[in-house]
Amino acid sequence: DLIRYLSQIDYISCRETYEKKYLEQFTDKKIEHVLDPVFLLEKKDYEKLIIKRLIKQKYILLYLPVNDNKKLRKSAREYARKNNLKILEISTQLKWHFGQKNILNAGVQEFLSAIANAEIVFTNSFHAICFSMIFNREFYVFSRKYNGKIRDICQLFDLDDRFLSDDNFKIKEKINYDLLNKKIENKISYSKKWLDAALSGEKYD
Repeated sequence: DLIRYLSQIDYISCRETYEKKYLEQFTDKKIEHVLDPVFLLEKKDYEKLIIKRLIKQKYILLYLPVNDNKKLRKSAREYARKNNLKILEISTQLKWHFGQKNILNAGVQEFLSAIANAEIVFTNSFHAICFSMIFNREFYVFSRKYNGKIRDICQLFDLDDRFLSDDNFKIKEKINYDLLNKKIENKISYSKKWLDAALSGEKYD
């Protein structure tokens, strides 16, 4: 069925490089890799949605929407203590922890505010990685049940050291956002041009 469905599609793209390789096994058509749609808006578009800070103090953000990670929590507590930061958490683990505030009803505005105003982000979420890059925040990525997406986005932008597959946290050099932003802009430009061409039925190489 997959081969039959692919044969009926004129333009095929995906947001993960490993999915691209997988699909190429089933069709002779060119499979294009493009960025996740969150990158196709500009930073200023998201800034319009940001509400005021969720807490007044400087903080580290924990964002765990899928799987909990005890090593992430432990590393975050130690980092917060050493750097005199509060801990703000948005996750599926709806409980309070010592010295930590958990936002139980976070929506889009709270999510964007939490990342944009964080000193640093500890997460295992694909979209938290994306928005940390959009807002030029320092971040570390810990493991979860399925690591494909989070590993892929880090590798795509040469941020392999930010993905802690073994969950052993060590401080790395700060992200060079001057360099990273240029890489992101180039990939955004290519993604937009390909999508525009696909939507208009034109060929784009």
